[in-house]
Amino acid sequence: MNEEKPAEEVVKKSGTSCWKVGLIILAIIIFIMIVLSVLGFRLFLYPVALISDYFNKSETAEESSVSVEKYVDPELVSDWETDCKVPDPDSDWAEKHYFTIRSDGTAVHHRWSGSSCATMQDDGADDYSITIPNPGQINFTYVSGSTFYDIYQVNGDILYFGHGFCNCSTGLATGNFGGTQETRFSILNTYLDYHRK
Repeated sequence: MNEEKPAEEVVKKSGTSCWKVGLIILAIIIFIMIVLSVLGFRLFLYPVALISDYFNKSETAEESSVSVEKYVDPELVSDWETDCKVPDPDSDWAEKHYFTIRSDGTAVHHRWSGSSCATMQDDGADDYSITIPNPGQINFTYVSGSTFYDIYQVNGDILYFGHGFCNCSTGLATGNFGGTQETRFSILNTYLDYHRK
């Protein structure tokens, strides 16, 4: 006579079988994805790359503090300061600026202004991330995400940008003002000269 197995034993065996079948199916799917990726089916390449990146963390990426996107011209990396400037002697306005540009692609710009050099007050600081799309071009992106598109030049220990207030006798008033890449500043502002600290 056939003895019937208890219901609990049947459930345990079928539960174990389901796990084994599930793992085998998962292994087959992963194997197929790898084979298809090797054969050039890019649809399957992305999940394999994610798995590969997860298990193969490279320390070399962490050792380098500057990535390609955040490359900064080494000539720019410094603290830069202007003297107090009064662009129009017939106007009650004076400004002083301090820029810190770091190799990690960040910068801080600090400004003081007032009716004269003796009465300037702190206007605060702006934090930026910067990128150098081409030599002599610099993009400043505020924390808010808005960007202005500028130019720069380093002459020894002096730095010039396109932006900034000026005495406007140099033709800056007819140039571009950096609202878009197409309207990137086009004339260097040599009135506002930053000196390396």
